[in-house]
Amino acid sequence: MRLITRTVGEGLVSFARRCLESHFGSKASAVLAPGPLPDRVGGVFVTVRRDGALRGCVGFVGTRMTLAESVRRATIAAVSEDPRFAPVDPTEIDRLTLTVSVLSPPTRVSDLEDISIGRDGLIVEAEQRRGLLLPAVAVERGWDRATFLAETCRKAGLPTDCWAASTTSIWRFQAESFEEN
Repeated sequence: MRLITRTVGEGLVSFARRCLESHFGSKASAVLAPGPLPDRVGGVFVTVRRDGALRGCVGFVGTRMTLAESVRRATIAAVSEDPRFAPVDPTEIDRLTLTVSVLSPPTRVSDLEDISIGRDGLIVEAEQRRGLLLPAVAVERGWDRATFLAETCRKAGLPTDCWAASTTSIWRFQAESFEEN
């Protein structure tokens, strides 16, 4: 499944870098979105790593924003609003690596056997809470399906077994990720 071309994905990563630099005032150039971009995707996430370690990850699912605006806002939020981390300091910019993940529209899971580790990301919704984990997370951590579901519940601030409750909604999506070199 192809959501965007490699050229567009690489353009989005460059765009995210320019948004980051503009946010910190390290470059005074205008930040222009790459084009042409698809009108609609299921969502976008920007992951920020410093020397390989997670430093922030924020995104949007089902937004009405354009893809470029979603990338811009997610980039700035990932370095300044991820509640798991202190905001990025401008002195860290040169040590940061950005990854832009473009998500397919989520589809509701009716059979847990349909969840494929490495292909699918998960969204769990219950008790007015929502947790999302990208497909790469389960692969990076060596999780099986049950652990992936439990950790997505944990991300939502829910009990790790909430995925089994009939009141919990589970969604899956695919993502194409593009990382800076």
